[in-house]
Amino acid sequence: MKKTTILAIIGVSIIAIIPSILLFPQDEQDERSTALPKELIDENISSAISSGPLTILNSKHRLGENVFMHIEGLKPNEKGFIHFFTPKGKLHHSIPFDGSIKSDFNQYFKPDTTKVRGICSPEDLVGTWKVVFEGVPYQPLQFEVLNEFIIGGEAEITKVC
Repeated sequence: MKKTTILAIIGVSIIAIIPSILLFPQDEQDERSTALPKELIDENISSAISSGPLTILNSKHRLGENVFMHIEGLKPNEKGFIHFFTPKGKLHHSIPFDGSIKSDFNQYFKPDTTKVRGICSPEDLVGTWKVVFEGVPYQPLQFEVLNEFIIGGEAEITKVC
C-alpha cells in the first residue's frame, strides 16, 4: 500500500510538470528575464543615448533614480571597462565587459553618495555625468542628474562626509 501511494504521488507530479515544460520553453523564459519593462523608460524625462553597443535609456535622471543601460552586440574581441564620472570628475564606479564571454547584457546603478570616493553630498551628483570607455574606441557619453529627488530619494541619498 505504501509503495502504491508513492507511485501515485510521482505520477501526479510528472503529469503536473510536463505541461509546464511544454508551455514555457527555456529560451522564452531567458529572453523575458533580460528584457527591460517599458515602464523603466520615462519618456517624459528624455530619450535614450547611445555609443557603440551601450545605450543609456534616459539622458536625464532625478536624484534617487536608477540609471538603466543596455549593452548589445559586443564583439568577441571587445574587452574593457565603462567608467562613470560625476559632474565634478570623480570616478563613481566602473563596469567591466568582455564580448568573448557575453555580448549582450543589462546593467543599472543608482548615483549615490560614497565617503570612500569623496562623493559627499547629493549636490555632488547633480549635473552632467561623463561615461568613458576603456579598451574600445567608442565615443564618450553624457547624461544629466537633475537637482530634484524621486519620491523617497531624500531618505536614501544623504550627506556622508
